[in-house]
Amino acid sequence: MNVICLCPTYGHPKLLRNALACFLAQDYPAEKRRLMIVDDAGQFQDAFESQWTLQVTSERFASLPHKYDWMVSQGCFADAFVLWDDDDCYLPWHISAHVAALERAAWSHPRQILSTYSGRPEIESAAGRFHGSLAMRRAALEQVGGWLGVVPRDRPRVADFDQRMIGALNRLGEPGRPDESRPPSYVYRWGSTGAH
Repeated sequence: MNVICLCPTYGHPKLLRNALACFLAQDYPAEKRRLMIVDDAGQFQDAFESQWTLQVTSERFASLPHKYDWMVSQGCFADAFVLWDDDDCYLPWHISAHVAALERAAWSHPRQILSTYSGRPEIESAAGRFHGSLAMRRAALEQVGGWLGVVPRDRPRVADFDQRMIGALNRLGEPGRPDESRPPSYVYRWGSTGAH
C-alpha cells in the first residue's frame, strides 16, 4: 500500500525537523511512503527528496481543511493518507501499524495514544479525539468529501473540523486499530511544545 503522510506546517521550523526525523525513522518500506510538507508561511524554500517534499507558498490557505484537501489533490501516488502533525511525535512503527489496520478497514484510529500533557508521557484514550493520529484509505476520504466535505460550506474555518472528520469517518464503519497488536505510536505533544 502506497502511503502519503500529510504534514501541514506554519511557523514551526524547529518542530518540523523532528517531524521529518520521525518520518525518516519509520520501519515501513521507504519506496512505499512519502511525506508531503506544505508551508504557507513562506519561511522555507521548496525542497524535493526521494522520500519527502517541502512545498512553500507565502499565500495562506483559507483554512486548514483547504490546506489538507489541496495536499490530497497533489497525492496521486497514495492509496492511503496518514496525518503527520508537525508538533507531535510518531514512533517508528506508526505507518506500518496503520497500514496493517487499513488492510481490514477503510480508516484507522487508535484506541489509545501517548500524551505529554502532564509533563511526562502517559497513555490517554483517543475516543473521538486526536485527529493527528488518523489514517484513511483514499476511497474513505473521497466518501466523506475530504476535509471541506465535513465542515459547513459557509464556515470552512470552524475550529472543530478535526472532530467533524473523525465523526464522518466513524459513520463509514468501525476503524482499524493500529494499537491492537502494538503499543501506541502517536505522541500528542501540545502540552510540552506549546505550539499554536
